[in-house]
Amino acid sequence: MLDKKIEYFIAVVQEGSFSGAARKFFLSQPNLSKQVSILEEELGVKLLDRKGYRPLLTKVGAMFYQECLQLQEHCCQLKKQLQQLQKQRLSIGISGSFENRRVIVAINSFKQQYPDFEICFSNMNFENSVKNLLNGVIDVSFGLESTFRCYNNIKYDILYIYDICMICSFEHPLARLKEVTIDQIKNEKMILLSQKYGVNFYKDFIEACKKDGFRPKIQKEVDSFDELVLDVSTNEGIAIVSKDVVSEDEVHTAYIRNTHHHSKYVLAYLQGIEKESIENFRNVIISHFKRKFPENR
Repeated sequence: MLDKKIEYFIAVVQEGSFSGAARKFFLSQPNLSKQVSILEEELGVKLLDRKGYRPLLTKVGAMFYQECLQLQEHCCQLKKQLQQLQKQRLSIGISGSFENRRVIVAINSFKQQYPDFEICFSNMNFENSVKNLLNGVIDVSFGLESTFRCYNNIKYDILYIYDICMICSFEHPLARLKEVTIDQIKNEKMILLSQKYGVNFYKDFIEACKKDGFRPKIQKEVDSFDELVLDVSTNEGIAIVSKDVVSEDEVHTAYIRNTHHHSKYVLAYLQGIEKESIENFRNVIISHFKRKFPENR
């Protein structure tokens, strides 16, 4: 915030030489010396006596130097105050769609406690949520545990466990059932989220089917959840998803008995990033979900 020429002058006094001050600012000695001379011309006074081996403060220069130190300190304090007044920014990644209702309620709880925070949302698939978190594009991300589990430098807090269900169109024969077994769905054509949407999620899905004793008859793999719901609603096949992520106005839902399919919804963040805003956010969100879902954690 100070004129650079003043900063150069202060450095010359503190370093005891033009060469030392020049090295501090990665400038040539003649260039820095010229800038200090311009400052003296602007003020109309001699600040430094250059006759000896080292530059010495003149009487006027000594007074000016003390005033400059006070100005420098004032500028530093002013900068800190301005930064504190400015809203803190928190960038949040969200994967999924319908479950965002729960997330929004939790975030509103945070905003009530920290009204000066500016929240920035990014909706993305599972793969992008990991990439953007690792690259520092977002500070935290909501998503499924399988998305972040394999990364050593990503930590996460489990918020709640989804209720898993089968979804089908209202015209499908299974639409009359409120609950289904693995035997009732294992031979049905299925719509799956592709590996492009989430590699680890895809692997976990196939592994859960294997543990349930069947290999899914994949009708189609899609790259978005909206496409999955559309294909199911138009009777292209059934799907296994969380009950929380679908609207019962669009598809029929039925709980699956005794399945290995499960999903844990988490809040993920980078390990080793000590950022007060992230810690405050985590504490509020975790506390919120503990109150809302004490039995489902």
